[in-house]
Amino acid sequence: MIAFRGKVKILLWTLCCLLTTTSAAESRTPTEDTLNHLMVVLGEHPVIRGNFVQRKTIKILTRPLISSGFFVMSRSNGLYWRQTKPFLSELLVTRDVVAQRFHNGDISRYTNTEQPIISNISKIFLALWSGDIETLNTVFRIQATPVGQGWQLTLLPHDGVAKKILSGIVVQGDDYIRELEIQEHNGNLTKTVFSDISAADRLKENESGFFSWH
Repeated sequence: MIAFRGKVKILLWTLCCLLTTTSAAESRTPTEDTLNHLMVVLGEHPVIRGNFVQRKTIKILTRPLISSGFFVMSRSNGLYWRQTKPFLSELLVTRDVVAQRFHNGDISRYTNTEQPIISNISKIFLALWSGDIETLNTVFRIQATPVGQGWQLTLLPHDGVAKKILSGIVVQGDDYIRELEIQEHNGNLTKTVFSDISAADRLKENESGFFSWH
């Protein structure tokens, strides 16, 4: 039982890191046009892939935790997130299941009914990457701001589950999400920067297996 709870905590921490930029921009009035634009640009690609570098600052630690790897987001299959440094770890997020495979081969798998908190965080993340503003609105109060040639979203939780964990999420991007920042109530902060992002109409042949191991 202790080991199970430990894995759940690790998975929750990983999901929170995913929902993770950015310095605050000058405050402007949120516009419906900006949100409508985001729904189009974030939702038009069936497949998005890229690399990430993540920096997590934990209050009780003197140094940040830094990790890196790559991801593949498929509209029909879900999100595959592969951390390659400092150690191998894989995360698969779908509408129904969240699964994590550790470097030793162990797999933890959770359904919506088994872990509702994990399920809610997963839905938030999938909605964010697919431009599902309607779903995000059920959980967050959204402030949309044009920034340079791109945009910034500030998400302030009003849903009970998200509000227990998060104090806010800030997202910046253009045609894709470029940076994410998650702010937790305990003062921890996670920033993720994405690079080498590309879009496609379908998965590559070698990517199909990313979504079948759970």
